[in-house]
Amino acid sequence: MTLSKLESKLFWPLMIVCALALVFAACGKSGKDETGAGEAAGSAGGPSAEAADAYAGWVEYISDPMGFNVMVPQPMIYSTERKETAAGPTDLHYFLAEVGAETYGVICNDFSGDFAAKVDQKDFLDKGIKGFVDNLAGTVTSERDVALDGQAGREIVLTGSSGGAALYGKARFFLIGSRLYQVAYIAELGKEKEAAVDHFLDSFKLK
Repeated sequence: MTLSKLESKLFWPLMIVCALALVFAACGKSGKDETGAGEAAGSAGGPSAEAADAYAGWVEYISDPMGFNVMVPQPMIYSTERKETAAGPTDLHYFLAEVGAETYGVICNDFSGDFAAKVDQKDFLDKGIKGFVDNLAGTVTSERDVALDGQAGREIVLTGSSGGAALYGKARFFLIGSRLYQVAYIAELGKEKEAAVDHFLDSFKLK
């Protein structure tokens, strides 16, 4: 089974569950996505010739409403969904780029300022990671602390399965202010591209 056939059954429900696992206090709605899908633009950086050749076909995806930009192999597809929870409604914003056996994704959702001010960040990220791993019946193979604009985050690498397919996953989790960012890559096990996923994750920046 290819990842393209898994997309609607795996990646989207996975990201939904991961986000909702974190909703254990009152949540606020996120701002309206005025652009609908963000935009793709050429990279403004000045990479080496070797790096430029390796990722010559990649584009910079920009979401002004969600305040991020990231490099991806092809423009991302945007979608939003409101989910009702015991704590109230929350809006989830999905950005996906599917390339063969690989899926590159970003999911964003906002929490109330009161919640963000009181939350224990380590506990919050632990819950997010647990939801991500459990939904894939996964095993974490490595974990490390990362940072984004001076804000602490977490990265995990895992192997798991869904629908009879063995999977590889790598994801980073950040709580920036009152907004949660989850940046994730999932591929069929054995078809993952380590250099590509690291380029994707490292390119994620806040605007």
